[in-house]
Amino acid sequence: MRWTAINTFLMILVLASCVASIYVVHLSRQSFAQLQQLHQQRDALHVEWTQLLLEQGTWASYSRIEKLAAQSLQMERPNPAKVQVIEP
Repeated sequence: MRWTAINTFLMILVLASCVASIYVVHLSRQSFAQLQQLHQQRDALHVEWTQLLLEQGTWASYSRIEKLAAQSLQMERPNPAKVQVIEP
């Protein structure tokens, strides 16, 4: 009878160890899937950031600003003869 109790106890411990092992593997796979999603999100954000930098460069180009100033505000370059340089 004593050996039966010990064997039963050991069998319960083995089963608990198996369940714990399965649970840890499940958590590991979930973490890996989440990591993959985060990598994809990072890559998408990097692509968007690169496109925004390109767009910012386009919007801030000197030729575009000069063209808008000439069209919208009727601004034009001053005559170099009329430019006065002021030194501190």
